[in-house]
Amino acid sequence: MDKYVDDEGEIEMKASLFRILSVGAASILCMSMLVGCTQDVSEKDISVSVKSSSGTSDKTGKFTGTLDDKQPDGTGKIVFDDGWTYSGIFNSGKLGKGTAKNLKLKVTVNGTEYTGIYNGSVSGELPEGQGIFDSKDGNKTFKYDGNWKGGKVSGAGKVESNNFTIHFKDADSVGTYSGSVVDGKPSGKGEFTALDKDNDNYTYTGEWTNGLCNGTGTCKYKDAKFEVKTGNFKDGEFLPTVSQYFAACGTGSNCKYEMSDTAEKFMNSHEKLFTDHNKANINKALSNGYSFAQYSKSPKSFDGKLTKISGLTVVQIQEDTYWGADRTFMIASSGEQVYYINYIGKTNVITGDTITAYVMPLNYFTYKNTDNNDVWAVACAGALIEK
Repeated sequence: MDKYVDDEGEIEMKASLFRILSVGAASILCMSMLVGCTQDVSEKDISVSVKSSSGTSDKTGKFTGTLDDKQPDGTGKIVFDDGWTYSGIFNSGKLGKGTAKNLKLKVTVNGTEYTGIYNGSVSGELPEGQGIFDSKDGNKTFKYDGNWKGGKVSGAGKVESNNFTIHFKDADSVGTYSGSVVDGKPSGKGEFTALDKDNDNYTYTGEWTNGLCNGTGTCKYKDAKFEVKTGNFKDGEFLPTVSQYFAACGTGSNCKYEMSDTAEKFMNSHEKLFTDHNKANINKALSNGYSFAQYSKSPKSFDGKLTKISGLTVVQIQEDTYWGADRTFMIASSGEQVYYINYIGKTNVITGDTITAYVMPLNYFTYKNTDNNDVWAVACAGALIEK
């Protein structure tokens, strides 16, 4: 049967069709406009907003990535006109968090300003997170590999530098440092080589805290005439235990000997015998039967033992204060037998006095006398000296 459509129905159908076509055309137009808002570009000259230590400013460079409404947005890369490259997040034309390559930077570490190149994580133009800073100025070098915050060295890292300053209590010292740092100050394990106030070259290797030698370490001079200081350090100063003191005394060129483990253990268990100089306590710890002839024959038979030696004449004596305490060194003799005695504290004896020495023989060694002849002597740790 034929379907009948009157004039009004035909008009209504045409109107409906027009509305459908209009909506479809509008959708297509809208989609075309949206697609037109984003654009992938490569090495396009553009300006972006960059946060730096001096504030926020616009910088120009060649951008590779996506533009949204003509602004870098999302992940991209820009090579700036001043030479460094940023790769990372862009937020509507602003640098976010990413990675910098060959960023020129001035940074102050442990009180010294360095100019160099930074490679690592950034927020804007500010180092943030992990990164490496490398500075070279003639023969002066500085390299930091570690954590950053707000454009500054912050947290744990490593330093390699021949132009590093240690702020000791008495004076600053500039030298070569290699080791761990926290907030730019030596902390953890590290090695520092420099000249002391008398221009003698030394190296400290060991533990650090808050920029100074703290903990266990070794300070050794290039010139072998100086003692090797191994043991406890506090705020840059050698503060040895009793056994560490007597061991260090045996490392100088004038009196070179090694202390046994037995002697060290005794001293560690009886430190006050060598610091308080209490005769009653010393007498309780004495071992009898010492003679020079017996000791020269068998030094080990007196290893780690306190003994009493009478009738000694003081040939030379010197008192001073160093390594955190008063110290006395003396040479005493009985006939041809010579004793080198190191002592913690001061005594009331002088050159020429006859003394009784309560000592621990540490080792047998030779030294050169004024005639350049080898002389045998006994190195001793003094517990008490009586006039």
